[in-house]
Amino acid sequence: MELRELEDIDKEHKNADYKRNLNNQHRLFFGEARQLVTEYLRGLGIGNANQEPLELGWLQEVLRTKAVTYASKPVRRLKDAKESDDAQTVVTGTLERMGFDAFLRELDVRVTLWRTAIVRFYPSDASGGVVPRMFSPMQILRAPSVHEPERLDQDRAWALKLANDTIEMWEPRGDRWTMRMVNDRGERLQEQPFSATGTISPYPVLPAHLVFDGFSDRAYLPVPSHRTSYPLALASCVALIMEALVATSGPEVEYEQRGEAGAEEVGPEQMPEEFGPGTRRLLPGGVTSKVLALNPQVGGAVKTIETLQFAFLRAEGIDPGLFRQSQSVSAAAIRVLQRPLRELQESRKPWALQAEARHWDALRSVHNVHAQTWGVDRLPDGGIETQLAQLDVPMEPKEISEAMNLSRASGTRSIIDHIMADWNVGRDEAIGIYERVIRDRQTYPVEVDGQQLASAASGPNPANPEPEDINPAASVLDAVRAVS
Repeated sequence: MELRELEDIDKEHKNADYKRNLNNQHRLFFGEARQLVTEYLRGLGIGNANQEPLELGWLQEVLRTKAVTYASKPVRRLKDAKESDDAQTVVTGTLERMGFDAFLRELDVRVTLWRTAIVRFYPSDASGGVVPRMFSPMQILRAPSVHEPERLDQDRAWALKLANDTIEMWEPRGDRWTMRMVNDRGERLQEQPFSATGTISPYPVLPAHLVFDGFSDRAYLPVPSHRTSYPLALASCVALIMEALVATSGPEVEYEQRGEAGAEEVGPEQMPEEFGPGTRRLLPGGVTSKVLALNPQVGGAVKTIETLQFAFLRAEGIDPGLFRQSQSVSAAAIRVLQRPLRELQESRKPWALQAEARHWDALRSVHNVHAQTWGVDRLPDGGIETQLAQLDVPMEPKEISEAMNLSRASGTRSIIDHIMADWNVGRDEAIGIYERVIRDRQTYPVEVDGQQLASAASGPNPANPEPEDINPAASVLDAVRAVS
């Protein structure tokens, strides 16, 4: 398939509104929307040609709050493997070196923004490993399957737009894939990564796949237009406030002459005409000034901003109470406010687990082809099991102690589970923390009233927990040590 034909097919799945919304939201999210905001304000008759509009960055804050799938690190295990197995050690080390969890956390944010993305795994001789990259729909061209448009490996052809007008063109050939590098005119480039194999990919599995932020039965999920309209409306309100405060409508000021004996009469033409922030006034003798009131339009615009912000949060399925900074709420109240986010995390879980399986297949495929060149161990065959972490739920210190004792006694959680929750780390890091704490307690024992405490923590029997014996002001880890 030629590039122009692929572009025409892709256009059938991206109308003008889709492209405009996606492009505008991308710029608003990354703080690159100055021209967009300026043109919007000029259309409303606000501001002037020299104005630098203030961008709030509100879209990024809201969508990062909404990206909850990888809010905490997941646990990954080879099927039927133990933690001490060499194969599991190889997998854990490989994922840590490539910063896979950090990549997925940012991918979660971008997919929340774009709703559709491609993850492509590249070999890197410089780093001696696989490097994952994410691509937005603006960089993707597809000729999707009629029956399975949500699967990239079923496409008739697809392409990725890289830097410097370079494009990767992928097409199936039997049970393998071919890839050729072309320019933006579709002309084949001289340098081809797979030239040794005749443009046929050396990987047994396609080293890329699609990721969606939920269920999809189409090539691209639509992006909501309110993510463009609300930030622009907020920008207009901010511009009105700035214009009122700085440019035109400062505080109303009244000047009056004190009736002092011998004072000359002062006419209106001698009164100051300039006002506003930073203005210095030279008043005639016997004249005083008094601020009457601030422009009432300012208060109304501030209220409008708050109303728009809360309406935007509602449109995104987020309780506005999470963003109220002027009030103090309890942990129980925060749990109620987080309920929509927990429901969102649960609804995305099945699709995230499907993506995890495809991540693993593509990553292993690329890694094993180059492992000997890099001098590293091959990744083992077999599937991988992923346990996604739950959204962090705030609890009062006493609630933490009681919940930990109950879970330990009932056998539903281990000390490692509690360390993972307290430190927000993965399982392997939690095991390392636990082993370090044990060594530290032996090397640096605690003394109370001149008596050395036992190197191993003492406390209530986990089978018969006594929450009142645990200091409610202690941290989660301290409480875990007390029942160890």
